[in-house]
Amino acid sequence: MRAKVPGLLVIMGLAGSMVLAACGSSPGGAAAGNGSAAGGSATVIKSDGNYDMVKLAYNEQIFGVSGQQCGSGPGPCFDQGGYSLDPADPALPNKGAAGEVKPGGIPFWFGGNGGGKGNKTGVNFGPEEGGSVTISAPGNSYKTMYILGSAGNGGSPATITFNYADGSKDTATQNFDDWCSAPADGATAYTLTDRMNPAGAQDPGCANSVFLDTYTVAIPGATKALKSINFSSSGDPGNFEPEILAITLQK
Repeated sequence: MRAKVPGLLVIMGLAGSMVLAACGSSPGGAAAGNGSAAGGSATVIKSDGNYDMVKLAYNEQIFGVSGQQCGSGPGPCFDQGGYSLDPADPALPNKGAAGEVKPGGIPFWFGGNGGGKGNKTGVNFGPEEGGSVTISAPGNSYKTMYILGSAGNGGSPATITFNYADGSKDTATQNFDDWCSAPADGATAYTLTDRMNPAGAQDPGCANSVFLDTYTVAIPGATKALKSINFSSSGDPGNFEPEILAITLQK
């Protein structure tokens, strides 16, 4: 395990919530690029059949830049030791441009992987981000949530709370697998050949395989309007670095 470096939750919505950005603009009317969003109800960035893809207001840089330290180096990166995803890895989609991807047939809105200091490309809710993050939901009824991501130091469960418009709530638990291990609790979405070290150089660590995974979480209140989703770290608080790249909700 690498040493942790405290970080800050830098992209905030109303009442301290991470919020979903509308396609092209924030609810307040201002342009909303990758890593920025205003407070308010979320809108779906794209629908594909019964799937609603949402654009996250990211709070952490997880893709490296050649020759540069990730973020402040070390951290905030994919793990808090300063290691990050290699944006040039041939297994990754989009190469800097946002768009729809379908690992395993599930559509996600992938925010792009151009890297760059200050370009927030993942959502982290581990201890360095305060241990919890709340994502505003579109207000429709959904039966399943799909997550694209992994964990820097995984193997610990997350508590997910679904908050509904009628004031009720349900909870679920989901384990995020370590990015250096084939998933036990998710399904492999992308297998990368390398990563980037704290100095911004390609690193063949993780036995030459780095995994991004998909997770399937049933939403108990499938007939209720979903208001928000809260993620909080549980288990060993010192060994939990989840990174979420995308979320899709199935009607």
